[in-house]
Amino acid sequence: YLQELKGFKKINEAGIKKHIIQESIYGVDIDAGAVDIARLRFWLSLVVDEEKPQPLPNLDFKIMQGNSLLGIPYNSVIDVNADQKFEDYKEKYFEENNPEKKKELKEKINYYIQKILKTANEFNSYEINFDFKLFFSEVYHGVNNGFDIVIGNPPYVQLQKDGGKLAKMYQSVGFETFERMGDIYSLFYEKGNQILKDGGCLIYITSNKWMRAGYGKSTRKYFAEKTNPILLIDFAGQKIFDNATVDTNILLFKKSKNSGVTKSCIVKERWDESLPKYVNENHSHNNFNSSDGWVILNPIELQIKQKIERIGTPLKDWDIQINYGIKTGYNEAFIIDGNKKDELIKQDPKSADIIRPILRGRDIKRYSYEFAELYLIATFPSKKYDIENYPAIKEHLLSFNYNRLKQTGEVGARKKTNNQWFETQDSIGYWEDFYRQKIVYPNMTKYLPFIYDDEGYLTNQKCFIITGENIAYLTAFLNSSLFKYCFKENFPELLGGTRELSKIFFDKIPVKRVDQKTEDLFKKRIAEIQQLKKVEKNIKSQELEIDELIFDIYNLNEYEKKIIGYIEIN
Repeated sequence: YLQELKGFKKINEAGIKKHIIQESIYGVDIDAGAVDIARLRFWLSLVVDEEKPQPLPNLDFKIMQGNSLLGIPYNSVIDVNADQKFEDYKEKYFEENNPEKKKELKEKINYYIQKILKTANEFNSYEINFDFKLFFSEVYHGVNNGFDIVIGNPPYVQLQKDGGKLAKMYQSVGFETFERMGDIYSLFYEKGNQILKDGGCLIYITSNKWMRAGYGKSTRKYFAEKTNPILLIDFAGQKIFDNATVDTNILLFKKSKNSGVTKSCIVKERWDESLPKYVNENHSHNNFNSSDGWVILNPIELQIKQKIERIGTPLKDWDIQINYGIKTGYNEAFIIDGNKKDELIKQDPKSADIIRPILRGRDIKRYSYEFAELYLIATFPSKKYDIENYPAIKEHLLSFNYNRLKQTGEVGARKKTNNQWFETQDSIGYWEDFYRQKIVYPNMTKYLPFIYDDEGYLTNQKCFIITGENIAYLTAFLNSSLFKYCFKENFPELLGGTRELSKIFFDKIPVKRVDQKTEDLFKKRIAEIQQLKKVEKNIKSQELEIDELIFDIYNLNEYEKKIIGYIEIN
C-alpha cells in the first residue's frame, strides 16, 4: 500500500504519513491532556520527515475528547450520512491553514452536529459523551460500517470504586459485560467490538483478572459468543508497566464466529529477543467457548487435564456440602484467647458448653494447622440459647459496646437480623457439620492447603469446610501435585499471587470417585501424615507416596507422572 502511494502519488514519507492520518487513524480519550499529547505526537512524526516543518493538520475531528462508552440514543436521531456536506467540510477542514476559512469550516461542521444532536430524544449531555457514528461518520459509509482495527489500553478501574459511581453511570446503558463488581475495561472490550466492521479485529492490553475472576463471567461469555478470540497472551507475573500493580494480558479477537481455536501463551519469564518469537516458541491452541474460567494450557497440560476430566465427576454432583465459616459480626467480643476461656469457665463451669476452639484461614497449612489458642463463644441462633444460663459469658459480652452487639443494621451495629444481641451474626443451619469429619481450607491463599479435621474445630469466615462422602480421599486429592498441576489456574489469581477458592470454582472440578476400601486407605494415610506433621516439618516422602496413590487411581503413565513431578507447596 505504501509503495503504491509512493509510486503513483509521488509523495514523500511525510506525505504518506499525513495521508494515513487523514484516511485511516481515529482516536478518542476522555482526558483532554491525552488528546493534546496524541495530536502533538502525530505532528512530531511528520516533522522528522519534512525538510520544512509544516503546521499540524487540524485533528479536531480525528483525535477527539469524550466518554466513548456513552453515546447518543439513535432511535430518534436523523441519519448523519444523509448529508454529504457534513463529511466534505470535515475533509477540507483537515488541511485548511487559513484562520478565517478554518473558522468558517468549523462553524459549518458544528452546525450539522448541533442539528443532529437537537433531534436526540431527551438528550442533554452530549458535551461529555462521544458517539462514533456521529463524529466519525465517514467510517460508517457503504460497505465499511465500522472500523477495520480497534487498538487500545483502556483504563483498569473497578466499577464499585468511589461508592459505585461508575456502576451507577453504566448500569442502564445496556452493556452485556456489565457487572456491578466488575471492571470498566470489560465495557471497553464490548464497545470496541460494537464499532468494528464484520471481520474487523480488536487488540487490547488490560488486566488479566477477567480470565478467571467471578466478575469476568459475563465478559468471557461475551468473548465466546460474540467474537472469535485469535490470540491470548497472559503475562501472569511479568510486569509490563512499571507503575501498574496488576498482571496484564493481550487479547486479539475478530468480529466473527468463534472458530474454537485460540493461539495462547503464558509468559512465565522475560523474553530474550522479541515477544512474537517467544509466543511462537511457547504457544498452544485452546478452545475458549464458554463463560467458564479461561485457563491457558500447553499441549501436554491439555492432554493430562482432559484425561483427568474424562474420568472425573464434577464436585457439584458429589454428595458433599461446601460452606463458609462462622461470621460473628463482632470478633473482638465473640473470639477469645485461652486465658479468657479459662477465666470464664472458672467463673461459671457451664461456660465450657458453648466455648469451642476455632481456626482461622491463616492457621491452615497443608495437612496441618497452627492453633492460635483462640476460641469462639458459639451462641448460634439456631440453638436457641438462653444467655441467662451463662452469666459469666453474658457479663463478658456486655463489657463490649452493646449498641454494636445489637443486630439492627443501624450505624455502629451489626448486620440487621432477627437474632438476639448475644448470638453470632449468621443463623447457620449447618453448625453440626463443624463436628463431623470435614476438610478445612482458607478462602484466599497462595498455597492451596487443605486439612482433614475430625476433632470438631470451628472456623471463622476466612475458611470453607467440605463435608460429605470420601472426605479423606478428597483431602489427599486436593493436596496432591495432580490437583495443583491441573486445576490451580481454575481459581482466579488476586494481587500478590493469592488465589480465591470460592465454592463456585470448586463445583466444576472433576474428581474420580472411589470405593469405601480406597477411602479407608486414605483415611489411614491422612491420619498418619497429619500426626507426623505435628512433630516433623519435612514429610516430603509421605506426600510423594500419596501423590503416587493418586497417580495410580488416575492410571497415569510414567511420562505423565514425570511431567507433573512433585509440586512442593507449604
